[in-house]
Amino acid sequence: MRRFLIGLGAFQLLAAPASADIAAFNAAVKAGDYRAASVAAAQTWPTLDKTIPNIAIVAREFAWASMLAGDPRSAQVYSSFLVNTPPATAPKEYLPVVGKVLDAWADFAVSSTRETRAALNGALMDRAAIAATDLISVRAAQALFYDNWDKGRWKEAAAAGWSATAILKNYGKGLADAAYSLEMGTLAARFADLPSGQLAIDLRQLSERSLADTLATAEPQLRERLAHVFFNINAWATVAERMMAQQDRRFQPALKSDNLRRAYKLISPAPGDTALPECSVTREASNKQPKYPTGPTFSGWPGFATYRLTLGGNSRFSEIRLMGAAPHSDFAQSIDKVIEDWRWTFRDAVRPPQCRMPEYLFVDFEFRLGN
Repeated sequence: MRRFLIGLGAFQLLAAPASADIAAFNAAVKAGDYRAASVAAAQTWPTLDKTIPNIAIVAREFAWASMLAGDPRSAQVYSSFLVNTPPATAPKEYLPVVGKVLDAWADFAVSSTRETRAALNGALMDRAAIAATDLISVRAAQALFYDNWDKGRWKEAAAAGWSATAILKNYGKGLADAAYSLEMGTLAARFADLPSGQLAIDLRQLSERSLADTLATAEPQLRERLAHVFFNINAWATVAERMMAQQDRRFQPALKSDNLRRAYKLISPAPGDTALPECSVTREASNKQPKYPTGPTFSGWPGFATYRLTLGGNSRFSEIRLMGAAPHSDFAQSIDKVIEDWRWTFRDAVRPPQCRMPEYLFVDFEFRLGN
């Protein structure tokens, strides 16, 4: 599964006591240099009065920066303080449950064991029960989800995905792409654990919802992110439907939306005079087709991938981008081996300047065993 990590724009700089080291920490955070921020935190923490009113915020941000720097052992110092020596008073914006998530996340990052995963999952479930927003808990849930996914611990992955999705619902539209991605991960993990027709339908319905949001989104960057998530959900829904059709001939896939081509055009409209129609292009038939990159985790599963091919000169494709794939994302390498032999052509006799040339061609591939 493709990694989808939320952005860090909500990282809060400290309103902390005057200190050169605090200033260095803030400057490093602002620059996105979390390694330097972690070093500054380690130098500053021993010098701070642990009774100051905002010490909980300081400890939280120090732990958060250390986790982003890949230094969970340092994070344990601050998160342990939050859990084992809770401040007598703390600002309203500090949530003790987030301190518990940080502490469990740091322990898990140091060593992924059944005990540390269970502790983090429990802390995340407690956090998900509170209607609030914080990126710390979402990133912790993502870390737990992907660790479980990679190891095939489907039930644990689904639980982590559910917690992250529940937390993200409080963010609204701004992180809709992350929410959709984790909801997909939850359903996909449940399907991998125990395939069912209902889960295949749920994935298709999620695909339809994400497509509707993509089509309705005006902000270009969010629309692009939503489109990528949609293509991944669509791939998973297709694979789940193919799996169920193989197992049960009575299974009827949910009706697919006829807006798929509208999604292609929405995220990559043909430039030029919109009064002109868009030129219709297609990929020429080729004996060279990408091979399905099989792996041990999903042995015997069908595959599905959507590629975006950039139209180049001399009827060639100048670039290829994997937009979505299931049940894993090892499809880019498989198509790299055949792209040099592919060509594009016009579908009909209409040519520029009678039409606008698109920049991209979208191609969907269904992979079955042996192809």
